[in-house]
Order: sequence, then C-alpha cells, then structure tokens
Amino acid sequence: MQVPKTFRERLIHLHYCLYGASDFLCELLRVDPELTACYQWSTVEWASRFPKRGEKMQNASKALKNVSFKAIKTSLEQQNIDVITVEDELYPKLLKEVYDPPLCLYTKGNHALLAKPSFLGVVGTRWPSPYASKAVDFILGPVCIEDIVIVSGMAEGVDTLAHQKAMSMNAPTIAVTAFGFDHLYPSKLRNLYEKLQSEQLVISEYPPYMKAEKWHFPKRNRIISGLCQAVLVVEAKKRSGSLITADCAMNESRDVMAIPGPLDNPSSEGANRLIQQGAKCILTGEDILLEYPDQLTFKKKNKEVSNH
Repeated sequence: MQVPKTFRERLIHLHYCLYGASDFLCELLRVDPELTACYQWSTVEWASRFPKRGEKMQNASKALKNVSFKAIKTSLEQQNIDVITVEDELYPKLLKEVYDPPLCLYTKGNHALLAKPSFLGVVGTRWPSPYASKAVDFILGPVCIEDIVIVSGMAEGVDTLAHQKAMSMNAPTIAVTAFGFDHLYPSKLRNLYEKLQSEQLVISEYPPYMKAEKWHFPKRNRIISGLCQAVLVVEAKKRSGSLITADCAMNESRDVMAIPGPLDNPSSEGANRLIQQGAKCILTGEDILLEYPDQLTFKKKNKEVSNH
C-alpha cells in the first residue's frame, strides 16, 4: 500500500482505520513519531507491540492496508465531511488544553463558528420539566443576542432546547455527537440534525461508520466542556451525564454554572448540589454574560446604565 505523503494525511488515515481511538494513536506516536514505520508492520507486529488492544486492533491494522487514504478522502468529500486535525490552525485552541484532546474532528457545516471568541456549553436532562424548558428560553435569550456560541450534545431534552433556542434567534450553535455521520441517535432528531449540519456546525471525534456506544457519551462530554469557557447545567439528576460534563469542565478549569430548581424535583438535585458545591447560581442571562467580559454589546449596555 502507498503510504500517505504528509503527516496530516497519515494521521487522518490512521485515525479513520483505527476507530477514531485518539488514546491509541497517542501510544502509536510515542513508538512511531512520524507515523511511517507502522505502515510496514504486519498484523502480528501490530499485535506484539500493542497486545492489550486485542482482535479489534488486529482488524484495524488490516483495514489500514486495505483502505487507502485516497479512498477515505474521496468518501469524506462525497459526504461533505471535513476533517480538522490537532495540527490544523482551525482546531479549537481551548480544546487543545484538555487532558486528551481528540486528534481528529469530523465536521459538517459552518467552520467559521470555531473562530468565534466565546462559547457556552449547555447540558441537562433528556426529560426536562416545563420549568426547565422555560428556564432555557428565559436564560439563553440574552446570551444568544451576544453571539456567544451555544455548544451542546444534540441529545433529546435540554440539548435540543438549547440548539433550538439559538437557531430561533439566529445565534450560532455547535452540536457535538457521540457517533459518526453515517448514523443518528436518537433517530427522531433527524430534522434537527440536518438543520444543524446545513446552517450551523456538527462535530464528532468518530469516523462516519461508527455508531453510538454507551462509552462514547462520557468522552463526548469532555469535548463539549473543552470547547467552552463555561458550562451551564440546566436540570440534572444526582447522577447524570450532565454532571460528568460539569466534572470535565472543573478538571479543565472552566467555569461551571447551574440554574437552581424546585427542591421537590429529583431532576433538580444535581444542579442544586453543584450550586451548593460552588457552581455559579444563574438566575438571569446577564448572570452568564458577566463571565464573558469581552462581549462588547453587553459592556456597552452596562456602561450606559451606570451613566444614568
């Protein structure tokens, strides 16, 4: 097989054939920093160098020899999928700061959103109460006016509400998915998925052929928080994926915010506990904007108010 000419091409080729396993690619880079020697390894050599990877990795090494970079590139272009590698200028700078940044991002949509200065992650339950739905609408209104990019995971519930609120106000929003572009979970969100791809931006660290797996979602959450200066938890149970995102944000030195909820609602316990532990209590959209001092419109409004 012909070895791809550039390091970037080899990185994409390996990432695609090795199931998007950035952690494994990091191991590989320590052994083969230029990603050239590995193209000469037999399946047995791959297995002997990385014995803990098992049969799945052996199958991947076979794919590496059978699927050319040219074929992958053509397939991605036909699907309008772009790949942003960690070496590219377009790769989000904040995301590079996380412990294990994805080495490749598969994307569809408006890449200009990645160049915007301010990002807010919004997460919460898949089964929002009427209170949570009203809170998303009320809190995010002023934020969307300021052109802050709303980042969420395109799940049912709060994620969907956040994306829809942004788009209803012609504000930017990015969806981070836990599956490749050949798949969709849940399938009922197809209209939203297609609209986000055509008008906004969808990002995945997984090659197109990979379907959603349970363990993909916690990994997806680190990208949501990693893209953003702050993460807002709207409504979450004591144990939920939203709190995993909040933990990721804290580990990445991002601001964590939460909207308080009714004390008798179990779905509010996670957000309320975060506030008890030091997360910023959000009562209005302006409470969020105070954490984004470079948003000029809001600064101007504050100045006008103080002059009166």
